[in-house]
Amino acid sequence: MKRYPSILITLALSMLALAGFYGCSDDSPTDAELSSGIDAFNAVVEYFPVQEGVSADFTITDNVNSSEGHQRICIGKSVRVNGRQVYQWLFTNLDYPSLVDTGYLYGENNALYYFELGDSQAERILEAPFIQGRSWERYDVDITAEDEEETYTYALDSNLTGYNGKEQVDDPQDDYIEYNESAPALTTPVTGSNELKIRAVEEALETESGLEFDDCLRVENLDGGYVNRYWYAAGVGLVRYALRISEKYPEGEIVGEVTSSSPSL
Repeated sequence: MKRYPSILITLALSMLALAGFYGCSDDSPTDAELSSGIDAFNAVVEYFPVQEGVSADFTITDNVNSSEGHQRICIGKSVRVNGRQVYQWLFTNLDYPSLVDTGYLYGENNALYYFELGDSQAERILEAPFIQGRSWERYDVDITAEDEEETYTYALDSNLTGYNGKEQVDDPQDDYIEYNESAPALTTPVTGSNELKIRAVEEALETESGLEFDDCLRVENLDGGYVNRYWYAAGVGLVRYALRISEKYPEGEIVGEVTSSSPSL
């Protein structure tokens, strides 16, 4: 069985990508801020490479309903949204390839941020330094229990089907199903409570398809009485997530695992 070692992102690549990724706003940073930003940028992109064309295919398993879905997440072009340079994060439902939705990623200070729409609040997906036991808040405002349930349902619908409240246009019995653009699909599986905590660093992980990763960052948060887990492999990015882990579903109600990526694993 082939083992894939950690891949360190080089400083040269970081410098080249910095202008497009590191939250470039209309205000230019000072030299000290830029130096600090480069260090934070390197720490974050080691576990979440942000470069146009990087993509990963996932198999999504619904253990509650014994069903399976397939999706592709891809880093798109660098674009400017509300005065900030960001990267597109493209979600494709491989079972319905016509369904493609776009989220956005950018780096600022020591964190990687994600948002869905230009006017929506950005959430911190990852925040350096990566130290076991360290935590951060996804949003600057508290998330209520009702919010957690709503975002979980949203994530479930998005990750399994690409449908999350969009009005269905065609007959559901048709082979081809089209939805209007009233709501974007969630292009990140991160859901649940506001606090994310690093539970492990340099953790080994083997997927169901036999891929092995030596150097994973495991991040967790709560979702009511459940636990959500997210694994990021150095040099690769998100490789596994398990939503709503419980005694009844010790592997999680929803499990997403990478099956292939580009560049190749």
